[in-house]
Amino acid sequence: MNTQMTHFRNAFTLVEVLITVVIMAIVVAVAIPSLATDDNARLIGATNMVASDIEFAQSVALADPSDPGVLKAAADGTGYWVATASDPDAPILSTFSNDPHLITFGVGSAAELVGVTITVSDVSDEVQFDGFGRVAGMADITVTVTNAAGSQDILVKATTGVVEIQ
Repeated sequence: MNTQMTHFRNAFTLVEVLITVVIMAIVVAVAIPSLATDDNARLIGATNMVASDIEFAQSVALADPSDPGVLKAAADGTGYWVATASDPDAPILSTFSNDPHLITFGVGSAAELVGVTITVSDVSDEVQFDGFGRVAGMADITVTVTNAAGSQDILVKATTGVVEIQ
């Protein structure tokens, strides 16, 4: 008589449990950074976007010295637009999409920049250039971009129009 013994296991071995815990730890270590807010990256991205648009406003001034470019901040600081000096409250149209060159933080192309605000040291909340690409009024202007991570300044030099992120 040949009897076979069948052996049933009712639990996991220590090795199986340790391997599972290690795999779960690796998954958590990879996933946690992507769940955290990245306010510092938002601040850097917003600062670079604003600096680029200041330079775009300067290029508008150089392209048409009779109606120079302006970067105007929204009164509540939640965005800005690029316009011309003859109509600083109306954004110019983008050459590619024919849409107004209007940036609102947290919306559209700036959707990832929620919580960002902008202030301009000039009383008129704008950076205006003359036909030579210099700051109109001949005084340096500081544009401050702020969010939960802190703030970063953009300096526009009056005599040269050079845009520097501080």
